[in-house]
Amino acid sequence: MKMITGGAFQGKTSYAVHNFGVLAENIKDGEKCGFDDVSYFVRFFKKQTGTTITEYKNTQKLAKAKRLLISTEKNITEISNECGFESSSYFAELFKSYENLTPTNYRDLLKK
Repeated sequence: MKMITGGAFQGKTSYAVHNFGVLAENIKDGEKCGFDDVSYFVRFFKKQTGTTITEYKNTQKLAKAKRLLISTEKNITEISNECGFESSSYFAELFKSYENLTPTNYRDLLKK
């Protein structure tokens, strides 16, 4: 992910990046940080971060899931729900596409 550097939009970008959950769930919330044009906000976010809002959101959710897999005994469905995934099957599919392991295999590998 690209670093966000100076410029007139640094504050807007910082808001967008630090509040990714709200913005990614409802892209129209980009207006809250001063972007009137949603399509411009989406392009601006990608230019500043090097990733789409969806990719960024998924990366953040999966990072949280990995922490929970290692540090708790919660089952996969509980972790999926806590991280904001609508279904545990989608969570498992996405996790495997990013990590090349299922969530269970990831947990087993790191807890040995």
